[in-house]
Amino acid sequence: MTLRDALADRSIVVVCGAGGVGKTTTSASIAMEAARTKKVIVVTIDPARRLASALGLDGGIGHAESKVPLPSGYDGALDAAMLDMKTAWDDLVDRYSPTRAQAERIKTNRIYRGVSEQFIGSQGYMAMERLADLYDKRNYDLIVIDTPPTRSALDFLEAPKRMTDFIGGSLLRWMAKPYAAAGRIGARAFSFTASPFLRIADRVLGSQVLEDMSALVMDFQNMYDGFKERAEQVLALLSSNETGFLVVTTLEGPPLGEAGFFIDRLVDEDLHLAGVVANKVIPPGLADAKAEVPPNGFSQQTQDEALRSVRTLQTLAARDVRSLDELRRRSKAEIAPVPLMTHEVNDLEGLAELAGYVLGASGDLTGASGTRG
Repeated sequence: MTLRDALADRSIVVVCGAGGVGKTTTSASIAMEAARTKKVIVVTIDPARRLASALGLDGGIGHAESKVPLPSGYDGALDAAMLDMKTAWDDLVDRYSPTRAQAERIKTNRIYRGVSEQFIGSQGYMAMERLADLYDKRNYDLIVIDTPPTRSALDFLEAPKRMTDFIGGSLLRWMAKPYAAAGRIGARAFSFTASPFLRIADRVLGSQVLEDMSALVMDFQNMYDGFKERAEQVLALLSSNETGFLVVTTLEGPPLGEAGFFIDRLVDEDLHLAGVVANKVIPPGLADAKAEVPPNGFSQQTQDEALRSVRTLQTLAARDVRSLDELRRRSKAEIAPVPLMTHEVNDLEGLAELAGYVLGASGDLTGASGTRG
């Protein structure tokens, strides 16, 4: 069985892992392979120019979907998009504000404009919000989501709950009380010296900043029910049989440790772990290779350096064999080892080569043909 088989019945593939392990390139390779017969979109949070170039998008990737020019022989279609936090937040405000006036009030609020890209946990939440929006539109057979790199394996899965807790938190409700008590008409006349906290804040920040902050909190409170309902929908979608999670890692210490922690969490949450991609793997045959002295004609120093290099590769190959075995035992899922390559993946041909290692050769990635819905 290959990862291609494991992903065959999924309409959503969520690719996750630490930063710098090849997660974004892996996402693009999976999407491109599926586009041989299906209509696919890959959404990334990585603004790297190299990925846009690899997909043939010389103008770069933006928040809106961009069509990827595919080689001849591809019967499907591939779109790509990059998650832009400011645009994503504006879309969210437009969607969940009870009135258009409230939406415009939030978007022109100085506090909102300054922090809309920095809300705690918002990157993971926005990735899931974009996923749910694309799923609801039913325009694609397969949606591939490249998730934000995680400092903690829990961040991504907890993002919806953290966001709703933030929006509906008691601290924010408390912050809004002075403004709510004064009312919008009399807010400027309201005394912000009513408590020691507000007296200090007024002196440091100024009353206008406090008014803007309180107004933003109140408006966000009005969107709480929409946030909460959407978070529940997202979690249900992540738990459904349509969604498969793919963990990408290298076999080095920190990324491997984080991958193992994330695998455990997916299993604990009964989410569907489709498999693990292990990048930059040293060929296992080197673990048992015989280190021989180079033929005559090389200096003793060259021979010694060659032997040390071979022994280093043997050590690394043996480490990788042990790590792959541990991943198989821990995940109980398909493992796709991708060998250490001597070249960068910087074009469609390279993505196709990578897809061969990631997915294997059999089966049909996205199952039966035809767009969902």
